[in-house]
Parts: sequence; structure tokens; C-alpha cells
Amino acid sequence: MFESMLVIASYVTAVFAPVLIPVTVHAVHFFRDLRPTYRPIRAVSAVRLPRLAVPRRVAAPAMG
Repeated sequence: MFESMLVIASYVTAVFAPVLIPVTVHAVHFFRDLRPTYRPIRAVSAVRLPRLAVPRRVAAPAMG
């Protein structure tokens, strides 16, 4: 009797564990997003040009 219950429990665990772990992670993130948090509203500002990817000192070749 105990062995059959152990086999059934192992099958149920093998089926539900791969399903329940991602479901739990998604549920935590879902309920975390529902909680109201302080998010300041960004003011609409003028579009800024991106900074140079390489600083000018590095981009200019060394003299000498």
C-alpha cells in the first residue's frame, strides 16, 4: 500500500512540479505589478541627441 502511494506521489510530483514552479514565479510577478508603487510621471521634454559613444580624448589619435 505504501509503495503504491509512493509511486502515485512521485508521478504527480513529476507532472506538476515543472508546471507549478513557473506558475508560482509568474504569479509573484503578477501580484507584485498589481501593488501600487510610487512611479513619478515623466515630463515630456525635448528630444536630446545621444552622447558620443567614445570620448573625444580617446577618439583623437595621439600626437607624438
